[in-house]
Amino acid sequence: MVNRMDLRKYVPLFKLRICALITLSAVVGFVSAPAAVISWNKMFLLAISTMAASAAASAFNHYFDSDIDAVMRRTRKRPLPSGEVASSKGILLAATLLFTGSILFSFKTLNYAAGFHLFLGGFVYVVLYTVWLKRRSWTNIIIGGLAGSFAVLAGGASSTPG
Repeated sequence: MVNRMDLRKYVPLFKLRICALITLSAVVGFVSAPAAVISWNKMFLLAISTMAASAAASAFNHYFDSDIDAVMRRTRKRPLPSGEVASSKGILLAATLLFTGSILFSFKTLNYAAGFHLFLGGFVYVVLYTVWLKRRSWTNIIIGGLAGSFAVLAGGASSTPG
């Protein structure tokens, strides 16, 4: 059985400060969209969906970058390269389930446009930025920034899907 201290080792995998900023961006997109009435319930559901999708994408990033994180001074103390958390397929599975769950949740509770934008944000960040471009091209930073912009689009789509 896993105790609370063991679970705390996993929290940095989700980059919660960055996730909070991405979630804030989604909320700003939500309140900026031209809607007759702001639904606090929808805003809350958007925040949950965005936070979960972003946390999952961060866990994927930690998993795929653990080898280069180990050699960089700034990142070598992260949970995977430091050995504090074992680099296992369990992390990959948990991130996949969290990401899939957050997208399905947003499809069900918000709308397909919002869910699609959250999916695109995670896909661009994990596949295009982390796996494909990060080690190949300086343009990775541009694509990484693009990934974050999908949260604003998800927020706008949550408010007014059209």
